[in-house]
Amino acid sequence: VRLHATKDYLGMALHLEEVPEFCCTINLVPSLLAQLEAYALGATDTHLCYSSRPADGLESTDACYVLDNFFMANPDTMIRPHARYHELYMMRSAWNTSSREAVARFRPRDLRDLQVWSNLAWVHPLLFERESDLAEFKAKGRHYTEDEKQWFLAKQRELVARVIPLHRKLAERGQIELTTSPYYHPILPLMIEKTAAREAMPEVNLPKYRGGYPDDAAVHVRRAIENHVRHFGERPRGMWPSEGSVSQAIIPLLAEAGLEWIATDEEILERSTNGKVGRDSRGHVRHPELLYRAWKVRESNHELAIIFRDHSISDQVGFHYQRSPGPVAAADFMGKLTAIGEACRGNPATLVPVILDGENCWEYYPDGGVSFLRSLYQGVARSAAIRPVKAGQFLKEHPPVDTLGRPFAGSWISHNFAIWVGHPEDNQAWDCLHETRSFLVAEERSLRHEAAILEKAWTEIYIAQGSDWFWWYGDDHSSALDGLFDHLFRKHLRNVYTLLGCDPPGSLYN
Repeated sequence: VRLHATKDYLGMALHLEEVPEFCCTINLVPSLLAQLEAYALGATDTHLCYSSRPADGLESTDACYVLDNFFMANPDTMIRPHARYHELYMMRSAWNTSSREAVARFRPRDLRDLQVWSNLAWVHPLLFERESDLAEFKAKGRHYTEDEKQWFLAKQRELVARVIPLHRKLAERGQIELTTSPYYHPILPLMIEKTAAREAMPEVNLPKYRGGYPDDAAVHVRRAIENHVRHFGERPRGMWPSEGSVSQAIIPLLAEAGLEWIATDEEILERSTNGKVGRDSRGHVRHPELLYRAWKVRESNHELAIIFRDHSISDQVGFHYQRSPGPVAAADFMGKLTAIGEACRGNPATLVPVILDGENCWEYYPDGGVSFLRSLYQGVARSAAIRPVKAGQFLKEHPPVDTLGRPFAGSWISHNFAIWVGHPEDNQAWDCLHETRSFLVAEERSLRHEAAILEKAWTEIYIAQGSDWFWWYGDDHSSALDGLFDHLFRKHLRNVYTLLGCDPPGSLYN
């Protein structure tokens, strides 16, 4: 969070501030806002603690931690372009030795420079253009002093603290629409009923408890809206359901909360229309006039507008344009939009939603995406054929007319929920969560505990319902930190028992 804040969360907003004619929609997950706010108030983390320690006082084990964890960046785009960081990277990588063997090659001044560069490489390029003190600090490049390092770490915290106010400023001047997600980022359809997974995967193995927690889902939505109001002074009109996950069952929940629209992926529309909307073997959209528009979804007397992202263009930005010069990629992007406009015969109600994570892709662009975004924003702002819009603004101007019979239950990843349920590890995690939640419900009914303690225990449950714990279970995704993620998930569940004065069961220990 801290590193992405000084690079992507702040940088994306700075790009918008640079081209005020360009507008868009930005979704801010409440649990992310909570972490950004915590850093502004002084929160720390292990990496920051090790960054702050005097380099000449690091024990051997501390230095090994630094060597093992302070090259968390794409080597091609975030390490090699910086001469000193690359030099340290090669020192660490020489002969492919362990950190215990490599540490002898590092003097205190090398470790101190590594402490600096592991943070400095995550500062957005626009900040060096705008702030001379940062540019001067970066230009020094090597042999930083402890005082200089501490100055920079304080500056980093100041930059993190700017993220939320800058987004509020952009929203208040009408340039961006801010939307939200369920508070701790749970998969709402699975929270309501795990059997929703069988719509896309009829044979999927489900956890022992196959029901859901609709009351918990409502808490995530309600708290998200309350948090949004607290930070930005108004209720959000739209929501990006976690991982673009939708189902018929979530419609009443979101509509009753006062939300007006949601977004998901085009593959959900394809399945919802039995393949009428989709792509041919060359990737061309069948019935583009049905994809590039807003729809209504309805359950009983509850209604929402829904838009579907262009999967192809979104993935071009996320995974492919990094290999092209920025202006060339931006021209290709605009060319695709122009072609869609022509295919839809100039219909003024044509909308092309391009939706992707706001942070992950830019570390793979050679310049952090600066040349691409500058070219794109400026080009669109000058275009007579393309108009940038906020989603809510568009829906107000062009209210959807047609109702989608029933939204297919799935996410923006392969139109299913395979990443979060079905694998034995995923199912075991759901079962542990259910057992812990059942324990909490029983203890709450016993009337033995103070309300404040129960509230803390419920917060631990809500945190454990977040989608990202399940992201790392199973064979879909893996990282060097899988063990840590598993430990943290179990720790949140153990905290429920500890808060209520009981010993956690052995199943919650690694």
